[in-house]
Amino acid sequence: MTYLVAYLGILVVYLVLDQVWLRAFMRPRLARRLGEVVLERPRLGATVGFGFFYAAVLTLLAAAPGLRAAAGPIYLERGPVAVDGWMLVIVLAASVGLFNYIARAAGNLALLRGWGWSLALIEVGWGIVASVAAALAGYFLAGAWIG
Repeated sequence: MTYLVAYLGILVVYLVLDQVWLRAFMRPRLARRLGEVVLERPRLGATVGFGFFYAAVLTLLAAAPGLRAAAGPIYLERGPVAVDGWMLVIVLAASVGLFNYIARAAGNLALLRGWGWSLALIEVGWGIVASVAAALAGYFLAGAWIG
């Protein structure tokens, strides 16, 4: 149940952040650079579908390890290591966001004429911030759930 609470927290925060990002920031910039191929409004089904998947990834690869670290030491080859759970969530979520958004930005750089390095870097930076914010929200919500 704890991981479900983390997942739902991550999902809600990520979807809200993603919609604000797409509608208020990215869509106007993309419309200027790419013209008529950019929709007036993002397709909600596509963004929500990705959000459900991405929330699961952030839960498994960032929030869950953070929750386990908060419960006690993590055992590595050399022995137990104490790590603050929220700090681990930041490192892991930033890594997931970095790799996910680099992949997206590289694809856009390769395929879209108007997509430049500045947009790619902005997108990757945003991906890191949104991933960390959503994963931390899920982590703290789940932590409050278990008391």
